Amino acid sequence: MNMLELCGIFKELKQHKKSSYAPYMVYTSNIRCFLYITIFKWQKIPMNEQSPTGEKHYECNQCGKAFKKISKFILHKRSHMGKKQYEWKECGKVFNDSSTLRRHVGTHTGEKPYECHQCGKAFSQKTSPKAHLRTHTGEKPYECSHCGKSFGTSSYLVVHKRIHTGEKLYKCSDCGKAFNTSSHLKVHKKIHTGEDLYECKDCGKVKWPLIPRMHVRTHTGEKPYESIPCGKAF
Repeated sequence: MNMLELCGIFKELKQHKKSSYAPYMVYTSNIRCFLYITIFKWQKIPMNEQSPTGEKHYECNQCGKAFKKISKFILHKRSHMGKKQYEWKECGKVFNDSSTLRRHVGTHTGEKPYECHQCGKAFSQKTSPKAHLRTHTGEKPYECSHCGKSFGTSSYLVVHKRIHTGEKLYKCSDCGKAFNTSSHLKVHKKIHTGEDLYECKDCGKVKWPLIPRMHVRTHTGEKPYESIPCGKAF
C-alpha cells in the first residue's frame, strides 16, 4: 500500500521547487501549490491513479476516511489543513479547489462561452446566465429576512443585508473609511489617486466618475425620476 502523509507547507514557490524530494505539482504553472506530499519510496503518482484492486488504499491518518483515487485523497487532506490551495498568479486570489479556480480564470481571459438565449448576452461562468435570466422573468427568489425585500441573486441579498447589520468589510488603506461593497471602495480610492475624476464645466467642481450625470442635473433642473405613490420628482 502506498502511504502518503502531509509533511509541511511552503509559502514560497521557489522554496517548494527546490525541495530535494521533487514537489508534487497539482495543477498548471499558473497555480502555486502550497502542499508538499511525501510519498512512500518517494515515487510520484499521477493524480488520476487508482488502486489496481479497486480497494480504498489511501487512508487519511487524521480521520480514517479512505479513498480509491490519490487525487481524492489529496483534496481530502487539504480539508484538514483549512488552507486554500489554488492561487491565480494574475491577481493573487486563492481557492479551495481547481473548479472554482477555472471559473475565476475566465474573468481574466475574457472568455465568455455561456450565452443568454433571450438577449444573447455572454458570460464567463456557467451559472451566470441562469441568474441573468431572472432580469427577463422578474423572478426574485432571495428574500431578506429583515425587511422582506427580494433579489434575483444571492450575492445581491448578501450585500443588501449589510445595510441592516452595518457590516462594512472593505476598508480604504489610505484613510480608513469602510464600505459595504468592493465597488464602492474602488470608486472611493480614486479620490486619493485623482484617477478619472470629473470637472464640471459650469461650476468647476470636481466629482467622482459615477456622479457627473447626477451633478449636471443640479444645473439643468432635470428630474427624470418620479415616485409613483406621491408623484414627487427626483
